[in-house]
Amino acid sequence: MGSGDRPRYEHGRFLPKERVEEEAESAPPKGAAEHEQSDVDAMGLDKRREVVGQSYGPSTRRQLTMYGIFLAVLAALAIAGKLLVDELDKPPNEIEAEAVWKDNNIKPSPIDFRPSGDVETQTSGP
Repeated sequence: MGSGDRPRYEHGRFLPKERVEEEAESAPPKGAAEHEQSDVDAMGLDKRREVVGQSYGPSTRRQLTMYGIFLAVLAALAIAGKLLVDELDKPPNEIEAEAVWKDNNIKPSPIDFRPSGDVETQTSGP
C-alpha cells in the first residue's frame, strides 16, 4: 500500500498509521461478499420512482407566468409611487402675499436699475 493508497477520514484527511493497521486486522477478507444495495424499498416499490407530472422543475410557461406577475407588480408599484409623488408635490391652492411692502405701502425698488446707497434718502433723477 503506497502513500497515495492510504485510507482517509470521510473529510479527506489521512487516517493515522496505527488506526490503519487496526482496521486492516479487523477488516473482513477481500473475498467475502459485501452487502449490495437494494433497488426496492421496504414496501417492494422501486426506490427511483418517477416524479409526479414527469417534471423535475417548473415548466417554461409557469416560469414566464411568475416573471410576468413579478413585472406587473413592479410596474404597479412604480406607477403608484409616481402618482403619490405627483400628488404630494403640488403647491398650495392659494399663496399668501408675504412681501415686505404688502402692508406698509413701501414700493419695491426697480429690479433692472437698482440704486446704490440708501433707498429712502435718494431722490429720483434731475
